[in-house]
Amino acid sequence: MLVACKKQKNKEITRVEFAESTCFLPCVPLAISMDSALHYQLYADSSYVKRTIAQRSYRGTISRELWDELTAKLEDIDYKHLHAGNGEFPSDIQKVELIIYWGNRKTHLETAMDSHTEVGKMLYWIDSTYKRVKLKPATNSLNFATILQLDPRITHHQ
Repeated sequence: MLVACKKQKNKEITRVEFAESTCFLPCVPLAISMDSALHYQLYADSSYVKRTIAQRSYRGTISRELWDELTAKLEDIDYKHLHAGNGEFPSDIQKVELIIYWGNRKTHLETAMDSHTEVGKMLYWIDSTYKRVKLKPATNSLNFATILQLDPRITHHQ
């Protein structure tokens, strides 16, 4: 008899927030939020690329499979032990912010976008999740704990 072991699904992670900053290339600042209730929020500010006012907010619902894939990827990079870093990066690169809420704790990572690391590959994967969600324009404002998506010309206080 052959018995397959299926990896236990993570029930600790309750929400994940991700944000990207502007950069000297045409980078669109954005923020994404997903939670275990399968809510999805996306904020994108394409005015940095198009030089017009083009801030957009969207809501959607993700599939259970997408949420389970996300939590599995976070487990693969050992999300509980990610290091926040010192937040000092060259000004011409795109920075990313990741906040993972689990139990009554959170892991907060701010790093450079780098596709050569396992963490970087997972961040690029999160960045592309909007393609797998049927989004509708949000009728009210979205709230994110991340700040990298905000206009850098404005001083932000936490």
